[in-house]
Amino acid sequence: MAPAEWTGSLPLCMFLLLTCGFTQAGKLLVVPMDGSHWFTMRSVVEKLILRGHEVVVVMPEVSWQLESSLNCTVKTYSASYTLEDLDREFMVFANAQWKGQIRGAFSLLTSSSSSIFDLFFSHCKSLFKDKKLVEYLKETSFDAVFLDPFDACGLIVAKYFSLPSVVFTRGIFCHYLEEGAQCPAPLSYVPRGILGFSDAMTFKERVRNHIAHLEEHLFCHYFFKDVLETASEILQTPVTAYDLYSHTSVWLLRTDFVLDDPRPVMPNMVFIGGINCKQGKPLPKRVSAGVFFLALWGMVVGDKLLVVPQDGSHWLSMRDIVEVLSDRGHDIVVVVPEVNLLLKESKYYTRKIYPVPYDQEEMENRYQSFGNSHFAERSFLTSPQTEYRNNMIVVGMYFINCQSLLQDQDTLNFLKESKFDALFTDPALPCGVILAEYLGLPSVYLFRGFPCSLEHAFSRSPSPVSYIPRCYTRFSDHMTFPQRVANFLVNLLEPYLFYCLFSKYEDIASAVLKRDVHLVTLYQKVSIWLLRYDFVLEYPRPVMPNMVFIGGTNCKKKKDLSQLQEIILIICESTGLIGATPLLPEAGNASRCPLQPQLDKQERLLSPQWKEASQLYKLAAPTTT
Repeated sequence: MAPAEWTGSLPLCMFLLLTCGFTQAGKLLVVPMDGSHWFTMRSVVEKLILRGHEVVVVMPEVSWQLESSLNCTVKTYSASYTLEDLDREFMVFANAQWKGQIRGAFSLLTSSSSSIFDLFFSHCKSLFKDKKLVEYLKETSFDAVFLDPFDACGLIVAKYFSLPSVVFTRGIFCHYLEEGAQCPAPLSYVPRGILGFSDAMTFKERVRNHIAHLEEHLFCHYFFKDVLETASEILQTPVTAYDLYSHTSVWLLRTDFVLDDPRPVMPNMVFIGGINCKQGKPLPKRVSAGVFFLALWGMVVGDKLLVVPQDGSHWLSMRDIVEVLSDRGHDIVVVVPEVNLLLKESKYYTRKIYPVPYDQEEMENRYQSFGNSHFAERSFLTSPQTEYRNNMIVVGMYFINCQSLLQDQDTLNFLKESKFDALFTDPALPCGVILAEYLGLPSVYLFRGFPCSLEHAFSRSPSPVSYIPRCYTRFSDHMTFPQRVANFLVNLLEPYLFYCLFSKYEDIASAVLKRDVHLVTLYQKVSIWLLRYDFVLEYPRPVMPNMVFIGGTNCKKKKDLSQLQEIILIICESTGLIGATPLLPEAGNASRCPLQPQLDKQERLLSPQWKEASQLYKLAAPTTT
């Protein structure tokens, strides 16, 4: 286990082992692939070693590039072929690519150049024949497997030892990536990998794309036949490709979504394209934050930022980011109504104030009524109506705000003349969205979510009603049949709710833009969605690549445990009440201890800490007998 004081090892480990339930992975098993694949993976493995992780690499004795010069433990197993065999089969394969490119699963299966895959697919059978190596891997108790899935051996190893797996790949042949990740890949828009089509396919190309996908389902099983037979033999149960690929915890994709075909991805699919590119020069300090916001529209200097916030608690979330951007040298202007709740003056930004036709008392009364209504009794059937009426208490006021802003010609002229580089807004209500279109600015959205999960409709990411409960239903993602029916009916009401909430905004948008406007179209022009929640705590669903989860950015920073809390934690660990943790000063694990309710009481009544510890130990000891 990496030492507790090795703080540098924590961030990357958490990234790789995101879904595994622990924070420090001291022991990592690496199952690589030979050739150019290893060039890419090696740099990551070397970084893990430098950060203090205990890494074990398992490789065949016969290889091109897999060397034992790494500063880690390397375990080899005998291969069923020689280096001459490997060179010969690769030359046959390479020469065949020049003669005619493979255009489908059937052509690959029948190609005489596919013998090289038989050599690669024999890796796992050779590995598990080495009983001493298998026993060593079992006894070492690894925390996770880091693997290249090309020969599927790492997938089999992860499943055999029941370890979380991190897959590192450019892509997977056949349809197993989208099936294993349960990620949609609509055939009319996403071309199959080896066809060479773009996402703007003609009708004939779409037909060919469907045929290629059908070929994959018919013939890929035969292509991976030896692998699946080996996996079934090792695992002592019938195994399908889906069984292997669906076991993956995190997918690290060596592609860049900007350069790839547009498609939805699951939240555990992370694009890391470019990690092996030649390192460029560092950007100036003033550019760093701008690059993050302006990555998708071809500019790098995000010097002037226009912020259109939502008053209330929404602003508390946005304010922290605005302050950081200001500290990094950006010129920020925040547009605020003259009557507001929390949008106060600050050294971090300049306020541009516009008039509104209500006073402070009316605004506070609306917020008070809105807050009280959240605690009103409601049934399942009346919940949507109650929520709508409650929202309209403040939505009506926000509409007046937006109308006042978009009709204030002096403010609009000032914003035009300021020549901002981007617009940062909370899109809960569409005033910032309309303003971005009026000023012709790229936009970044920061928000928690729409009342009807409209962010997924706007971004065109799938949200199947059989698996994802709609807002206000309080269902889980494991719904009964009656719940699915109810979920489907609620889903039918969402367009109507959107119309009720936002239809008036279309009128003022049409007036200011001087053309007919469909709000959904405006929302779809967003460059980046910053989602203030964590996908681990949300319902599993695919998202588009420009939707970034930033949950936790506004969480309070943890304070160190007091000496008393440390003593309680040590007692809880020593008596077996909770599992030991190597991160005692920072872990919030004291809250998991059954003695925690005694903490405040003991802290008030007892003075010397040894007496507190003694009292608590007496409480703890009988619990474990």
